[in-house]
Amino acid sequence: MSGSGRAIPERPDKWGLLAGWGAPILLVLWSFGGVREGLGELFTAESAAQMWAYVVRLWPPERSPEFLRLVARAMAETFAISVAGTALAAAIAGALLYAAASDEVLGAGGELESASPQRTAGRRAAYLLARAALNLMRTVPELVWAIFFVFAVGLGPFAGVLALAVHNGGVIGKLYAETLENVRRGP
Repeated sequence: MSGSGRAIPERPDKWGLLAGWGAPILLVLWSFGGVREGLGELFTAESAAQMWAYVVRLWPPERSPEFLRLVARAMAETFAISVAGTALAAAIAGALLYAAASDEVLGAGGELESASPQRTAGRRAAYLLARAALNLMRTVPELVWAIFFVFAVGLGPFAGVLALAVHNGGVIGKLYAETLENVRRGP
């Protein structure tokens, strides 16, 4: 023990170190076995010339008015998709908020407080369904939702808005529900 009262961590054993570093390195080297061309082809003069030609074509950047208008329109559309998706996500989260909060929040007072088995079972079913919906929405990545919505509504910004709304609605809904569960019941 050192003077500060904390134990000095032990060094990892050599086999653990070998497995931790050696196995991933061997897997990477093994993965190159499927490459049709030899890895030496990446380091030839011809490949270096092709890479340099690609880099040179990147400069100077395109500054024509038509291109800048196209970029500005695409930026505005992207911003609009994100704002609309976030607003719709907040609406989805708000719609599922009270159902996704625990039973203690749903029956937290007044005339809503009921000990009848039917009311308790209904609240429990609503809670489980809302939590399952939120879990499904946030588990599936936005890109997968986007592919689904492209098939459902067609290619365009609306599919992107729906994909962002569904995924982020699940994330925000869970956060809202957990925040509501942590609010003091007194007020």
